[in-house]
Parts: sequence; structure tokens; C-alpha cells
Amino acid sequence: MSMSLWIVFPMAVAPDSQAISEAFRTTETPVTLSAPLDLRSHHGGFFPFKLDGKEAGFEIYEITTGEIASVLEPAEQKLVGISFVYGSDPRECAAAFYAASVLAGAFDAFAIESESGERMGKSQLSEAGALCLGIANGEITLP
Repeated sequence: MSMSLWIVFPMAVAPDSQAISEAFRTTETPVTLSAPLDLRSHHGGFFPFKLDGKEAGFEIYEITTGEIASVLEPAEQKLVGISFVYGSDPRECAAAFYAASVLAGAFDAFAIESESGERMGKSQLSEAGALCLGIANGEITLP
């Protein structure tokens, strides 16, 4: 089963790869880029990250905000959106939420969890990433 996390940027075009690289370089987080991420040319598929120095990753797709219009305010309908798609592996979950927290903090973006429609900012995304990482590391067990 896969889950999606939609990231919406308050701008007309996605940030460029240099700005994204700088955001990851200057943000303290357990997730790092394995390669430059250019959201303007990466139109879909798996993208590698490192989580605590080990390979991790998830799928990234470009989406139109029209595709998620039902969970956006009318003024947000023309913004840039991407979708992080991750599977049941908690390392994928952690990488996706931590990466979203970096983007939210650096570019004033917000995320929407696709199942619940919950809007999440940087701190909520970091907390979700930490929860997934705790599960992956066996520090947290689910009932």
C-alpha cells in the first residue's frame, strides 16, 4: 500500500535545484539528498535520499493543484504542487516527512496528508518523520 504527501509551494514555479540543495545543506535533519533534486525537470518516479547515512527514498511526482483542489482554498488553486509517494517501509515514511519538512521550512510550503486531508507545517512534518524513524529503528512499537 502506498501513501501520498502533497507539498504545495506558495509560488508559480517549483524551487530550482540549487535552492533545494542549499535548503538541505543548511537544515539540521537526518535526511540528505543523494543527488541534486530538480523539481522543475523531475516529472516522476523514484528519487534517492539518505536517511541517517543509509540509502532511503520514495517516489516524487509533479501534480497540478487542480488535482487536489478539494483540499485547497480558492486562492491556492494556482500554486505549484508535488506528491511524495511512499510505501509501508517506515524508512521511506521518515525520508518523505523529513524531506517535506525541509521544503516547508525553506520555501514556506505546506503539506497535506492525502488520507486525512490534514495540513502540516515544518514542525508537524518533522514530528511525523521522527515517529517513522523511531518505528524504523525499533524504538517505537505500534499496537
